[in-house]
Amino acid sequence: MSLPLRRVFRIEESGKAAPSADRMATMRHTELLDKLEQLAEEFRNAKITSANEAPAQVIDQGAREMIDFCKVELDEARRMKAELTSIREAIDLTKQEIAALHVSNQTGGAMHRVSDELDAIVDGTESATNTILTATEKIETNAHNLAAKLKGDDQGMALDIQENILRIFEACNFQDLTGQRIQKIVNVLRFVDERVTQMMDIWGGMEEFEQVKPAMREEELDEEAHLLNGPALPDDGGRASQDMIDALFD
Repeated sequence: MSLPLRRVFRIEESGKAAPSADRMATMRHTELLDKLEQLAEEFRNAKITSANEAPAQVIDQGAREMIDFCKVELDEARRMKAELTSIREAIDLTKQEIAALHVSNQTGGAMHRVSDELDAIVDGTESATNTILTATEKIETNAHNLAAKLKGDDQGMALDIQENILRIFEACNFQDLTGQRIQKIVNVLRFVDERVTQMMDIWGGMEEFEQVKPAMREEELDEEAHLLNGPALPDDGGRASQDMIDALFD
């Protein structure tokens, strides 16, 4: 007698199929991990390769930029050196000129000499003007007396003399104006002398100028320049007085 067939329930069928599905999932998971590992390995290899190549490119680019920067800085340094050299030469030349002024003032009293010469001009023009005015006043008196005694054309000429005498008096005002202008020049020279002294003090005083060779004036290069001194001042030694000159003709 045969046994009846037992019905297989759905739960049992799913239980038997489950192990096969798990194995498939495990295989897919393993395959996926392998792929990921392979991709990771390729990425690491690519990263190492690019890392080995990139520094060389970066270093090469950085070196070029550094060289270009150094060239620019070097050109700027050369220009600055040239400017500093020009400034230095200008300072040395200025020191030579100042030293020449100081030496001339110390040895020959240049500034004081100029002041004395200008004072002599004022005194000379004043003396000459006084002489002219004194003589003109006498001429005016004589012309007035002649005009009173003369008649006709002769009287007219005497009156013309008086008119011209007035012009002489007016022209003699030059002496006062000349004295004022000369005084302005003296004040300017004193101002320059003070500024030169202050400049020397700023650069360290006379000690800084002891080794500076003064600039020579053109007339100092002429061997006969010392003979062209012009009229002597009253206080100059060795000058011949007017009495000595007159004695030569006696």
